[in-house]
Amino acid sequence: MKFAKLSLAAIIALGVSASAADSLETMFKDGKVSGEIRSMYIAQDSDTATDSDGFAVGGKLKFETAKYMGLSFGAAFYTTHGVNANNVNELTGAAGFAGTHSNLLDENGNSYSLLGEAYAEYNNGNTMLKIGRQVLDTPFAGPDDIRIVPDLYEAYLLTNTDLADTTLVLAHVTKMAGTIDSLAPTASQFNSMSNAAGIAGAEDGVTLAAAIYSGFADTTLQAWYYTLSGEVDAWYLEASHNWDCMLIDGMKMNGALQYIDFSADTTANALDPYFAVSGVDYNVWGAKVEGAHTSGFGFDVAYNSTSDDLGAGAFSGVWGGYPEFAVADEFWHNDLNTRNSDVWRVGASYDFAKSGVNGLTADVAYVAYDLDNSIAGLSDIDVVDLILSYDVQSVANLSTSLVYEDRSSDANNADSDILKLYVGYTF
Repeated sequence: MKFAKLSLAAIIALGVSASAADSLETMFKDGKVSGEIRSMYIAQDSDTATDSDGFAVGGKLKFETAKYMGLSFGAAFYTTHGVNANNVNELTGAAGFAGTHSNLLDENGNSYSLLGEAYAEYNNGNTMLKIGRQVLDTPFAGPDDIRIVPDLYEAYLLTNTDLADTTLVLAHVTKMAGTIDSLAPTASQFNSMSNAAGIAGAEDGVTLAAAIYSGFADTTLQAWYYTLSGEVDAWYLEASHNWDCMLIDGMKMNGALQYIDFSADTTANALDPYFAVSGVDYNVWGAKVEGAHTSGFGFDVAYNSTSDDLGAGAFSGVWGGYPEFAVADEFWHNDLNTRNSDVWRVGASYDFAKSGVNGLTADVAYVAYDLDNSIAGLSDIDVVDLILSYDVQSVANLSTSLVYEDRSSDANNADSDILKLYVGYTF
């Protein structure tokens, strides 16, 4: 479920901590093999586009050495394969963008594999340096891990925690691969971050810096800055706080505020051609409140507002990060023009372990997109998500999920729905 990962509880995905080795020989001998096998079926029914469905299996296989004198190495192979020749209608792509409706396969609807991780990591005290292909989890560059292969990155990543209650992050991200997000023509391969943003012919990377402070009781403050060679600049600010509800015993609460700002040089070459945008300069602010009760019930309420100076479309998501609070599982802000818009989300959840069924959880959410109807072709959109997840108790590390999303629009014959079935096994 995407909404859960947007809490940003894991600021950077650093992988599994490697054990310590006492020699180069034991560095590899004590290394760890891990992986995941995934299968996913997706069916989409739309009033305005060709119906599509797809079924694929794949996953990853990873090896990480033990640490020797603070140094370790890791590599992971990712693959996805279509089963029984996915519906050929997928090959038409969505909204004229080359690719598949389901994003289970590559841009041409074919199976593919890639070396998604290949890195060296060095730890010295409170400082960590990680260089190479890796998984990142930041507000504007993240895995968006809702298919077989997630978004992956080539980066130089430096983190430090010497200052009390403070994490400092500095990174230069050179490339990414991600069929569900990258706008590069060959999104299943590693392309420059500028190509991923739709800037044709450029090979520039993204530099980011961040500070995360947790020195106040039950409070976390974050500030992130991204720049793409001076052509694109983005800020993400967030303040979150946890507390015990005074009105309901056993209810743990979390509230957060966020501010997002995007700006780009209007002379940038074909920035984000998916939305025919030649320059962006807009901001988004949001708020959310979440609650989890000891009875197993939970809720969330979220809101986002986009300024009216956005061109057409939205820049969020082209590097795999969707930090907005008011989101649906599949339908995203950059799927439409959100200029001068308001988005509301109301959700509820239940953990059936409290009723004796371990491993089973259910989520339901309603997301309302109140759009600027003065813009030609726009109409308000309502989205309903139903999600069931089950960790099989008789087989360790085997998990399943079912997602159904219904989208309705004020426009005639513009409704759609999507069904997603997932089975995964980690080792």
